[in-house]
Amino acid sequence: MHNRSYLNILLNSMFISIDAYQMKTCQKNWTEKKKNQFYRLWIVNKGKLEIKYNNETYILNEKEMFLFRENEQYEAKALCDNTQFLYINFIVYDGISKDKKIDFIPVCGKKTYNEMKEETDLILKYQLSNPNPFYKPLKSFYSGALLIIISSYCEYLYKDKIYVSNNKITFEAPQISNIVKYINEHKGDRITTEFLSKKFNISQKTLYNQFKKHYNCSAHDYVWQTKIKYAIELIHSKKYSIKEIAFMVGYNDPKTFTSVFKRWMKVPPSKFNM
Repeated sequence: MHNRSYLNILLNSMFISIDAYQMKTCQKNWTEKKKNQFYRLWIVNKGKLEIKYNNETYILNEKEMFLFRENEQYEAKALCDNTQFLYINFIVYDGISKDKKIDFIPVCGKKTYNEMKEETDLILKYQLSNPNPFYKPLKSFYSGALLIIISSYCEYLYKDKIYVSNNKITFEAPQISNIVKYINEHKGDRITTEFLSKKFNISQKTLYNQFKKHYNCSAHDYVWQTKIKYAIELIHSKKYSIKEIAFMVGYNDPKTFTSVFKRWMKVPPSKFNM
C-alpha cells in the first residue's frame, strides 16, 4: 500500500454516502453524455473506454480508473464489445456534522493500474464476489475503499500542496496557509487587509480572491470570524469583563467591540451567554 499519511485526516474530515453502485456491460460504440450530479468513480474490469472530460481525451484500459468531480460534463464511449466497468456515484459530507455537503476535493482524472494496483484489485474483488453492495457491512467497506482511493489521488497529485490544520485537509497555497496561521496566532492584534498585504507581499486583490476560494469569505471577514470565535470562548470562560475581552481581541474601546460583535452575532456580548 502507499503511504497513508493523509488517510486518517480524510477519514476524520469526510463522510461518503454512496448513491449508486453497479457493474455495467456495454457493446462497442455505446455512448453516454451527461453532467455529473455526484462525484463518480469508474473502474474498467474488461474492455476499453474513451472518456472526454475537461477538453481532454482519455483511454481507459482494463483495471484503470477515472474519478469525476460533481457538476461537470463528460462524454464516454465503449471502444470494444462486452466492455465492463464498475461505476460508483457518491456524495461527500463533512465528517463531523455528516449533513453538510462539501465539494472541496479538487482531484479528478485517470489513474493507471500500476499507480493504484492494490486499491483497484481490492474494490473489484469485493464487487465481483458480492453482487449486492447495499448490504450494510459491504456498503461501509465501499465507503472506506473510496476514501482510500481519494487519499491516493491526493497523494499522487497534491502531496506538495496539501495543508493540514486542526486535523482537516485542504489544498491552500502555502502563502495563504501562513497568513491564516498568523491571523490565528495574533487574535489580539489589530489586523487589516492592508497590513496582511504588505507583510506577506501579496496584492489585496489576490488576498481577497484566495480567501474567497479557500474559505468562501474575504480576508477581512476571516479575521473577524477568528476574533469573534475567540471572544465567545472568553465569554464562556466567565473569567473576564467585556472591557477585558475587547482589549484581548484587539480593541481598546469596548463600545466599538460591542458594536462589531452585535453586527456579527445579533446580540451584544453582555447578553450572549445569558
